[in-house]
Amino acid sequence: GFAATILSAKVDDALGFGRIIRKNNEVVKIVEDKDADGEEKAVKEVNSAIYCFEIKALLNALDKIKNNNKQGEYYLTDAIEIMKNDGLKVGAYLTNYNELMGTNSEKCEVPAVFMGVNSRFQLAQAEKILREKILIRHMDEGVTILDPNTTYIDDEVKIGMDTVIYPNTIIEGNTIIGEDCIIGPGTRITNSKVGNGVTIQNSVIIESSVGDRTKVGPFAYLRPESKIGKGAKIGDFVEIKKSEIGDNTKVSHLTYIGDATVGGSCNFGCGTVVVNYDGTNKNHTYIGDHAFIGCNTNLISPVKVGDNAYIAAGSTITDEVPNEALAIARARQVNKEGWVSKKGIWKK
Repeated sequence: GFAATILSAKVDDALGFGRIIRKNNEVVKIVEDKDADGEEKAVKEVNSAIYCFEIKALLNALDKIKNNNKQGEYYLTDAIEIMKNDGLKVGAYLTNYNELMGTNSEKCEVPAVFMGVNSRFQLAQAEKILREKILIRHMDEGVTILDPNTTYIDDEVKIGMDTVIYPNTIIEGNTIIGEDCIIGPGTRITNSKVGNGVTIQNSVIIESSVGDRTKVGPFAYLRPESKIGKGAKIGDFVEIKKSEIGDNTKVSHLTYIGDATVGGSCNFGCGTVVVNYDGTNKNHTYIGDHAFIGCNTNLISPVKVGDNAYIAAGSTITDEVPNEALAIARARQVNKEGWVSKKGIWKK
C-alpha cells in the first residue's frame, strides 16, 4: 500500500499553493510556492493539505525534515519526498476542484474546503469561512443571528431554537445556550451553561451557569464557578465570582459578590460589597433566603446573614445577623447647629 496519499486538485490560478511534482505520472515531491522554480510554478496540480499517512513512515520522515528553504520553516510536505527517497510508495488522488470547494451559492459566498494559508490574512480568511459554516448551521436549526459578520461562535457550542444573537457577540468553548434567549449585543460567553428564556446584554460570562428566565447585564461580569439561579437579576456593573445566587434574587447594580452562597428571593442594594479577602485567605459568606441587603453595605467575610434578615444601608457587617433581625452597623449621625457660622468658613 501507499505510505502517504495526498488529496490534490488542478486549478487555474495556483498562486500560494504547493505544487504536486510528478515524474512518469508518479508523485515525487511537493514544492511550496515560494520555493518553486519557473517550471514548477507552471504546474497546475496543487496540494490541498489533506493527507493520509502510514504513521510509522510519517514519524520516520519527520525526524529527517530540515528547514533549508526560503522561509526557514519545517515543511510537512517535505515528508513526501523523504518517503519517496526511502523507496516507499506515495500517491495523489486528483479530485475535481469545484467539487472539493463545495460552494453553496445560496448560503455561502466563499469556498468552504480548499485554500492556501500562507499569511495571517489568509488565515483570517480561512477562519471566516469556517465561522460562516458554523453560523449557517445554527441558523438552519432555528437560531436568529442578526449580524453574522460580527458574531463568533465556536464549533462545539450548542444553541436552542428561537434564541436571538445580537451583534458583536462571542460564544466560545463548550457553551450550551437554551431556547428563547436574547444574547448580546457586545457579549462574551465561554464554557458556560445558559438556561431557557435568559437575557444577557453587554456582559461577560466565563465558566459559569445561568438559570432559566434570568436577566444578566448590561455590563455584568460572571467569573468562573458562578452559579446563578432561575428568575434572578444580575444587573449593571455587577461582578460575581465563585458564588451561588439563589432563584429570584436581585443584584441590580454596582455590587461585588465573591466566594458567597446566597439564598433565594434576596435583594441587594446598590454598592454592596462582599469583602471576601483578608489579605491572606479568601473567606466565605452565607446569606439566607429573603434577605434584604441595604445600599452601601460591606459584608466582612466570613459572616452569616440569616433568613428574612434586614441590613440597614451603609452598614459594615462583621458578626452574624440572626434570622428576621435588623442589623445596623454605622456611626450615629450628629448635627452641630451653627457650626459653619462659628467657624467663619463662608466669611473668608
